[in-house]
Formats: sequence, structure tokens, C-alpha cells
Amino acid sequence: MARRSLYLLANLMKLTIITFSICTLILSLGCTAGTDVPSTADVIESTATSEKAEDGSGTVSTGESAPVVSSADIGDTADQTAKMEAAKKVAMPELPDAALTIGSKAPSLDIEHWISNGNGAFAEVTDFESDQVYVVEFWATWCGPCVRSMPHLVELQEKFKDSVQVVSVSNEDLDTVNAFLERPYTGGGADGPQTFGELTSSYCLTTDPDRTVGKDYMEAAGQSGIPACFVVGKTGEIEWIGHPMALDEPLSKVVDGTWDREAFAVEFKKEQAFGVMMSQIYDAAQSGDMEKAQGLIEQARSISGPRELQQLDQIAMQLKTAPIGKLMQQGDMDGAISGLEKLIEESEGPMQEHLGMILSQIKEQLAKEAEEVAEEVAPADAE
Repeated sequence: MARRSLYLLANLMKLTIITFSICTLILSLGCTAGTDVPSTADVIESTATSEKAEDGSGTVSTGESAPVVSSADIGDTADQTAKMEAAKKVAMPELPDAALTIGSKAPSLDIEHWISNGNGAFAEVTDFESDQVYVVEFWATWCGPCVRSMPHLVELQEKFKDSVQVVSVSNEDLDTVNAFLERPYTGGGADGPQTFGELTSSYCLTTDPDRTVGKDYMEAAGQSGIPACFVVGKTGEIEWIGHPMALDEPLSKVVDGTWDREAFAVEFKKEQAFGVMMSQIYDAAQSGDMEKAQGLIEQARSISGPRELQQLDQIAMQLKTAPIGKLMQQGDMDGAISGLEKLIEESEGPMQEHLGMILSQIKEQLAKEAEEVAEEVAPADAE
């Protein structure tokens, strides 16, 4: 009986934590594609070890125990004054001196394998020539958006064949890339390219397995998602960074000399600073400093646009649900339910509705488990 109860409770905890995570992701006023945001379970695991395994007897055995959490630790999340006081204690971030950003000198290219060269139109590039524009794009064979962007890169390369050189860089091994290039391409029609190798032959497709170029560009600029493009202008400086499907206007203006790099830099550096703050928020949450994490969230709101505010709302909800998840892991279902009820009172709209649904499911499962336990106890008492 006890073993069955523990088993059911462990599964309930796991399912509820996952539900919290899914609920948070779905309800955050929209989803941001390509953004890696830790789930509620990730936050919980980083602040309390909770490795559980079922041994041969069906007993749930726990590894290192989690820190004890009481329902009081959930705190008054509606206290805006406390949030702002926490925000004042956190300094606004600055980009590292070595950060690659708009206006930075573009690093040299140290690429291992040049696979295509625009059918002989382009030479391999190490240092950028003056008065020439380059597009350095990062991609991977497994990345669907990267593959879908290839025809667009072909169009831009053909449009600006006399003034722009597109250099597309993967960090995969040469065999993997070559195998991909042999795959059939169906978008070209009967008279068009028949394989991805034929499709991408009009620009420079490369691979750099030691990731040197990726470190110099992607990591240095704080870019975590692919595909990503860096436009290197006629002065050898970074003019634009973004998704290849948004490349048309900035590339055209860089080529004809009408690009307002300074105006773009203002907005882009805000995005980079936001990325720095996001890293700091995650670090604070993982170290258990929820006050600092909350303060950083409030600071980040001051430099955030609508999309960034959605991410911050999502993370704020994850921080609120993390203590409830801890209580569940520790078996304090009464404390967890109390904390969830308090969170429901402080929420509104769809989030309040869905949290209420989760609470009902928890209570129903616990009631069902209690009935099963009572049924097991009754025959034993009768004997």
C-alpha cells in the first residue's frame, strides 16, 4: 500500500511540474520562435536535486534531498513595492568590451572547408576586401529554417552578384554536409536545381568543424539561434545582424550606401543588452537568488519591446511556480496546494483559468489516490 501510494505521488509530482511548464509556455501572450527558455522543471532542478528512480520493488528512491521549502517561501508575488526595491539593487548590464556588435570590425574568416564558390565566381575569403559587401551566414543541415532560407540566399546572391559575396558556414563535419547536399531539391522544378548541392552552388557554402568562425561571430555577438546573418560592409565593419529572410532591405541599402547603421545599432544593442540580462536572470534563478532574479526582470522591462516583455512574463511565472514545484517534490502537497491557490488569486485572465484547472486536477488525483488507499486498507482491517 505504502509503495503504491509513493509511486502514484511521484508520478503526480512529475506530471504536475510538466503541466506548469507547458501552461507557462502556451499562455505567455504568444511564443517566441527559436528562443531557448528554461522550463519550470529546469528551474526546479537547478535549485534542488530531485533525481527519482523506481527500484525493483516499486519503491521510489530519492537521491540527494532537496532543500526544505515551506509555503511561506512562496512569498507575496503581488507586492510591487518589493519588486521595485529589488530592481534598484541590480545594476544595468553593459556589453562586454569584446562583444561583436554593429560597427565592430568584422573578424577574419578561418574556414576549414570551402565546398562551393559560386561556380567559380568567388575566391576563398580570409580578410575582407574594401568596397566589397559580404554576407556571413550560419546554418546547419538539421535546421529547417536554415534549409528554407537557402533559395532566398540564392536569389540575393544572383541579384547582387557583382557587389556581394555570400559565405554560408556550418559547424558540422564535411561528410555530414556533403551527404546533405546530395539530397534531392524539389523546389527548382524540371529545369531547376535537382539537389541541394546544385541549389547552393551559386554562393559560397562552407563548413568549419572546429567552430572558430562560430566563436568569432555567433558567440561574440551573443547570438544563439540559426540561421543568422552578419552583413560586413565596404569598410569591413558589421552593418547588420539578423535572420536571412529579413536581409533584403538592409543588404540593398548597404550596397547603395543609404543604410543608417547608427539608427540600427541603437535598437540592436538594446537587444544585446536584453540578452545579457536574460543570462543574468537564469544565473540568479539557478543559484537560488530569486530576489535578484525578480529584480533583474523588473530592470529588463525598461529596455524591452513587446516580444521581450512576453519572455519576461513567462520567466516571472516560472519563478512563481518553482517554489510550488519544490513543495510537491518534497511531498508537501498541502503546502503546494496552498501556494497554488494563492497564485491563482494573484493571477488573472487565461492564466488564472488554467492554473485553476491544474489545481482541480491535482485535487481530483489526490482524492482518487485516497480512495484507492482506503480500498486497500479495508480488507486488511476486516482480517
